[in-house]
Amino acid sequence: MILKKVRYKNLESWSVNILIGSLINSSYPLKPFKEVLSKADIKKINIEDDKKYRILGVRSYGKGVYINREVMGKDLRMKKYQVAKKNHLFWCKVDTKNGAFGVVTEEFENTIASSNMTFAKIKTNVIDLLYLQLLFQLKKFNKYMDNKVTGTTNRKYIKFNELLNDIKIPLPDINTQKKLVEKYKKIQQKLKKLKEEYPKLLEEFESELFVIKNKENKSILHKIQYKDLDNWSVKSLLGEKINYNLNYPLVKLGEVLKRDKTQIEIQDDIEYKRVTIKLYNGGIFLRDKKFGKEIGTKKQFVIKKGQFLLSKIDARNGAFGIVPDELDGAIITGNFWTYNVDYSKVEPLYLTLITTTKQFVELCNNASSGTTGRHYLQEDVFLNTKIPLPDIKTQKKLIQNLKINLEEQKFLEKELKKALEEFEGEIFE
Repeated sequence: MILKKVRYKNLESWSVNILIGSLINSSYPLKPFKEVLSKADIKKINIEDDKKYRILGVRSYGKGVYINREVMGKDLRMKKYQVAKKNHLFWCKVDTKNGAFGVVTEEFENTIASSNMTFAKIKTNVIDLLYLQLLFQLKKFNKYMDNKVTGTTNRKYIKFNELLNDIKIPLPDINTQKKLVEKYKKIQQKLKKLKEEYPKLLEEFESELFVIKNKENKSILHKIQYKDLDNWSVKSLLGEKINYNLNYPLVKLGEVLKRDKTQIEIQDDIEYKRVTIKLYNGGIFLRDKKFGKEIGTKKQFVIKKGQFLLSKIDARNGAFGIVPDELDGAIITGNFWTYNVDYSKVEPLYLTLITTTKQFVELCNNASSGTTGRHYLQEDVFLNTKIPLPDIKTQKKLIQNLKINLEEQKFLEKELKKALEEFEGEIFE
C-alpha cells in the first residue's frame, strides 16, 4: 500500500470523508451527485382495494431494486403510493445505509413505493446506469457514504440536498464509464440468461416425474391398490392426488431419510452458529453467531453438512433443504428436524431438486396438521410419503441439464465478483 500525502492547503476540513478524494484514481474527476441526479417528477396514485400491486424494495450493498411483495390494495394500510419510472435512483429516505440505493430499470417500471421512499432522476447522458449501480457495491464508496449519513444506529438517513451537493463521485466521461463496466456487463448478461433458462429446465424435470400423459395428453385415473395403503386416514390418501409418472418406482421417504437426534448441552463460553430456513425452498442460511451464555435453550441439536433439515412448523410452506458445508456443526432447537440421507439411493442434487417442486411442498402440506395458525408436520405420514426414485444412473440423466446450468451459474458468479474487484481497483488506487 502506498502512502499518499494530503496537502494542508487542499483540505476543506479535517473530516475523514474529505480523504475519499485522495483514494480515487487521479485520472477521474470528483463531481457532486447533482451532476448526475435531479429532482424527479413522480406520479402518485390512490390505491384501489380490488387491484394487485407490486411493491418496490431495494437491497443493501448495491444489490439494487427488487419486487418486495405483490399485494392486493385492500391489504395496504397506506392508500396513496408513488409510481416508479425507469432511469430513476431509488432509496429509503428514513434509512439510508450500506449502499441501499438502486437504479430502476425497465422491468421495474410502474411498481409502487410508499412516501418513505425517494426517487431522483438520473441524467443518462452523463452517467451510465450500470456504472452508477456498481459504485454502490464498492466497500470503500459505501464507507464514505455511510460517514455522511446522520441519525441513530438503526435509522440513518441523508437529506436529498445533502446527497446532491455534499456527496461526490468519480465521474469520467460516459464512454470511459462504459469501458470500465464492460466486462462486468457481459458476465452479468450471460448469468441472467442462465437464470432465465433455469425455471424452464426445472419445469421439464418436474413434468417428467409427476405428469402422467397418454396419447391424447389426458389425465390418467390413478388406481390405489389395497396392498399399497399404509393406513385408511384421509390424510394419507391426499398424497395419492399427485399424478406420478409410473415409469419410475415410488419409494417412501423413510427409506432414504433417517432421523438424527444428536443433542448437546450449550456451554456459556463457546460460540455457536444458528440457522434459519427460508420458506418456499429459499434455502438454509446462517442466522447469527451467539455465545452460549446468550442462548436461552441449553439443550439443542447439532446438524451436519449434507443432512436434510426441515422446520416441523413450516415444512408445509417449503421450509426445508440440504445443509450446506459452511453450516456444518451449527445448532437447532427442537422445532427443526434433521435427517441423514442415504446417498447410495439418491443423488444430492436430485433430492434438492425434487424438494423444490410444488408437488413435494404439497406432500408436506398433506402431512401436516393442527390449528389454522400452527400446522405441525406428522413425521410418520411424512416418512411414509412416496417420491419417484429411479436408479442413480437415471437420476443423473434427469438432472444433467440442471446440473450444468447450476455449475455455470456458480462459475459466472465467481467471475462477476472478480470483475467487480477489478472495477473497484480501477476506481480506487
